[in-house]
Amino acid sequence: MQNRFERTGSMTDLDEAMESKRAAVAATPADHPDRAGRLNNLGLALQNRFERTGSMTDLDEAVESKRAAVAATPADHPDRAMYLNNLGNVLRIRFERAGTVTDLDEAVETGRAAVAGTPVDHLDRAGRLNNLGLALRDRFERTGMMTDLDEAAAAWEETLRLDVAAPSRRIRAARNAAGPNIRHLAELRFAEGFGSGVAVGLRCRPSRARVRRMPLPVF
Repeated sequence: MQNRFERTGSMTDLDEAMESKRAAVAATPADHPDRAGRLNNLGLALQNRFERTGSMTDLDEAVESKRAAVAATPADHPDRAMYLNNLGNVLRIRFERAGTVTDLDEAVETGRAAVAGTPVDHLDRAGRLNNLGLALRDRFERTGMMTDLDEAAAAWEETLRLDVAAPSRRIRAARNAAGPNIRHLAELRFAEGFGSGVAVGLRCRPSRARVRRMPLPVF
């Protein structure tokens, strides 16, 4: 049903998919190795329905399902970083809707854990770095904490340097790193005497994008 919804956009298909996923979770013992994956899938279906309907009940349940998926996954499990990344994304969505800073704080922490649990040569590391950068940027915009903006810039710079990152990931990171808050950070760092410590030039090619460091900020 989930696959058919993705093809047709039918809410009936999505509702049926979600009910089948709820039933799958309910029928799975707490210690079953597939429970985390089924909780994660339920969370994704609930998030899809929220995006169609705007129902906060669905969004809240999506958060709880994805939290439960992380809690049901051993620390050394290869899928744990994926579940952490998914949880961080839905928490950031709820922050954007409700404005609760604790959701954003949790999104940052789960994003950091997702990146830490992803090897440097993993194909998904770039996406997880980008998501962490977005959560940190959002928190900077809410709190004004410069360390968050520094960390966001560092996450996007690392994405640009990753050999395994897809061109689309590099382009997205370049756009984020070229945003107004990062330019503002460069101005502040230059004013503080750091000069070339901030990446300010971005060049994107079909197969590679990287940060070009300049002796003076250029805006």
